[in-house]
Amino acid sequence: MKQILEDRINLLEICKGSPEAQDNENELCRRDILYYFKNYAFTDRNANLYDGTYPNVLPFLPYEFQEECILEVWDSIVN
Repeated sequence: MKQILEDRINLLEICKGSPEAQDNENELCRRDILYYFKNYAFTDRNANLYDGTYPNVLPFLPYEFQEECILEVWDSIVN
């Protein structure tokens, strides 16, 4: 979990000072909804899955069945 947060922070730092990097990230998110979820989405901590040592807000890392659902909903929206 720590590495995922560090990777997201690094990605935001790169984008912070570079309009080109921002444009690139926007395009990646437009092309691939799962890229957006895996790199930018957060969710509340589920007390059934994570104990109190984890923060209340965590990166959203979808399970395979959630990815399928996300893609199906996205396809319904854009098509």
